[in-house]
Amino acid sequence: MATQTGFTVRIMESSDVPQVAAFFRRVVSPSHIMGDERHLRWQFLDHPHAIAGAGTLLLWNDTKIVGHAGWIPARTKMGNRILLAGWGANFIVSEEFRERGGSVFLLREAMKRFSLLLTSGYNENAAPVLRGLGWKLLPSLTRWVGVLRSDRLGLLPANPDPPEASSIEVRPITRFEVSWDAVWNELRVLYPCTTERDSAYLNWRFVSHPFNRYHLFG
Repeated sequence: MATQTGFTVRIMESSDVPQVAAFFRRVVSPSHIMGDERHLRWQFLDHPHAIAGAGTLLLWNDTKIVGHAGWIPARTKMGNRILLAGWGANFIVSEEFRERGGSVFLLREAMKRFSLLLTSGYNENAAPVLRGLGWKLLPSLTRWVGVLRSDRLGLLPANPDPPEASSIEVRPITRFEVSWDAVWNELRVLYPCTTERDSAYLNWRFVSHPFNRYHLFG
């Protein structure tokens, strides 16, 4: 726990979830996904890479939550090293506390707890805070989109020819077994920088999601 005049920052715990959900419904929208306790628990508390002392942070003013820095912990391969990175899912401080240094205090505390922090999106309110604390803007990331029903969009199919016969068989799967970890250990050497996609991570990400139902194939 860290304190500054008028503020306290500490790790979000399971007992905080109802109050955090109420905070999002109050300051963002009554229907915001972060206002659902099941989503909060899945995204920030049930992650298999979570370790004590590094996780989502709450900004308190006395007994009231006034800020939330949602970091998804992820064991991240950087060359030959494994770092504990925090992927930014959301960063919000109640408007009346932004000018009092709440945003900077909250983000500084997060920077002490991870080896690396990343976010793939931020708004105009967060930009000056990030720049002021030394964050770097990386080049644009390439996003790939596979259009499965191109006829609905009036597009020509990307590959109109049927696939050639192959001995490879694709089957639906319901979860990633521990045997996947040996496969991942072979694949991970192909990527200089990547999230560790072991069976525990993939099951959390695609099998245990409280709302989305993914179709998995192996």
